[in-house]
Amino acid sequence: MATGAEQWAREEFSAAALGDERRTARLVRIASIVARRPAGRISDVFPAAADRQAAYDFVEHSAVSAAKVSAAVGEATARRAWSIAAAFIVLDGTSLSLTDIGGAKPFGSIGSRARGARGLKVLNAYAIEPSGAPLGIAAQIWWRRLEAADKYRYRPVDARESRHWRDAAECVAERFAKHARATRLHFLADREADASAFMLELHAAGHDFTIRANATRAVEFGGRRVELRKILPRLRVVASARVDVRANGQRRERVARMVIHAARVVVLMRDHHVKETRPLELSVVWAHEVGTTPRGERPLDWVLYTTWAVRSGADARQVVRNYSLRWRVEDFHRTWKNGHCQTEQTQLRTADAVIKWATILAAVAARAERLRHRARQAPDDLAETEFSADEIDALLFLKKQEKRRNEIVPERGPVPLAQAVRWVADLGGYTGKSSGGPPGATTIGRGLQRVVDAAEIFAGLRRSGKLR
Repeated sequence: MATGAEQWAREEFSAAALGDERRTARLVRIASIVARRPAGRISDVFPAAADRQAAYDFVEHSAVSAAKVSAAVGEATARRAWSIAAAFIVLDGTSLSLTDIGGAKPFGSIGSRARGARGLKVLNAYAIEPSGAPLGIAAQIWWRRLEAADKYRYRPVDARESRHWRDAAECVAERFAKHARATRLHFLADREADASAFMLELHAAGHDFTIRANATRAVEFGGRRVELRKILPRLRVVASARVDVRANGQRRERVARMVIHAARVVVLMRDHHVKETRPLELSVVWAHEVGTTPRGERPLDWVLYTTWAVRSGADARQVVRNYSLRWRVEDFHRTWKNGHCQTEQTQLRTADAVIKWATILAAVAARAERLRHRARQAPDDLAETEFSADEIDALLFLKKQEKRRNEIVPERGPVPLAQAVRWVADLGGYTGKSSGGPPGATTIGRGLQRVVDAAEIFAGLRRSGKLR
């Protein structure tokens, strides 16, 4: 498990095959400093001129492979999963909006082309335990968006953006086969992944998946071929469920009441570029919100294709619960891009340098998100499952200096994980209920910076024999 800044950096990056042990050692050193004070700009992370120049040299060096840096993070994530029976892999694309005045940097357009925003596209494969706690980033696929003139040209299957989804799934499967062979993979994705070739490949590889459907496909149902959208109201109601909805720019926080319909159907998989239709038997689960939608918002409405056999209402509720874990990757994106790590503030000038730097920051963001959710999912676990002894000593020392009058802080552990994370968040500015909910990754991250800095002092005292 991730522990102190230096040990965490070793566990995350020491397997990076960069062709030279000195480069790998440099990466570990850079990552350990970023873990202490993450920021989007290298100049804001490294106060020492020598460390700052070393970081610039590393990310800008053409011999340092961005793919190998990313592979180290993915393999570390797979190693964390070695003891669990199954892992959810959320596939979700996003963009990094980057400063590019006049289009001088080798980036592509992002968002609406009319707005002229520039940056890079990335597909993240985000691994999650069945409990809901994130494991980390299993893979990242980066690309530059095609220019407008190329958008509508015919492209073969391997040249389309949908290929990135298949590449990500293959990459994750290879890493888990190497480091967590017994862990079964279950892929979760939204409507962008509703592609025949992608679902057929996942099925052929023996993976489970739950993918939100566009509901435009034809299916075989009741002995005849019909459009899926037309039969949804006829599907049997099998259950209801309550789903915790987290607030974002498009929705308000609430507990949504969902009515769930389900049936087993044969989905007719057809790619309009290829004159071939292949049948694939799947469960279709339709979950839609009733009576809990705030004024001005659209109700949740999910049509899901899943490999899971839905034989009962409990099965259907589990499929809906599984898909709701997809929101974990949205939390990660906020923490990584413009929250705790501020990745979009980078001023680096090449795509390769941006990717290397953003990958290091992504690993830091993933640790903050893991602490946040582990504290909620396994509150009674000991803090030492996620923190080093030096970090725990530092946390107790710092918290005693700032404790409230009615708080009791022990001289030393053991400390429950939920309590430790709460104290870390307190150090980062968390104020309890007035903060609007449980601690988030930003306050946890700010507090963690203080803890890891103090932990370095405790580690130095131990090495010198002044502390036992």
